[in-house]
Amino acid sequence: MTETILTRADSGSTVDLRVGERLLIRLEESPTTGFAWTREGGNDALVEQDSDFAPASAGLGGGGLRSFLFMAEKAGVVQLRLRLWRAWEGDSSVIEVFTATARIHAK
Repeated sequence: MTETILTRADSGSTVDLRVGERLLIRLEESPTTGFAWTREGGNDALVEQDSDFAPASAGLGGGGLRSFLFMAEKAGVVQLRLRLWRAWEGDSSVIEVFTATARIHAK
């Protein structure tokens, strides 16, 4: 199965996918600060399959990588937006935004 990987450096980019392909986004996160990446909105063309956090080291308080796995379910253009924020503080706490456009083509 084909998988496209994006990182923080790819923010603002456009990717081409086919139905059935996966998109993996990996972003640095330090959950001990209370800031976490979350997706804004959603749709049925690019469906979030999984989100997990892998610490960079075994030490307490360290950062790591947040991974989001999406599956291209149907053709269309999706504006993907993730934000790094403290959810309990609301929109004013957003410190970074990751955006990407996925153009999903039929098989």
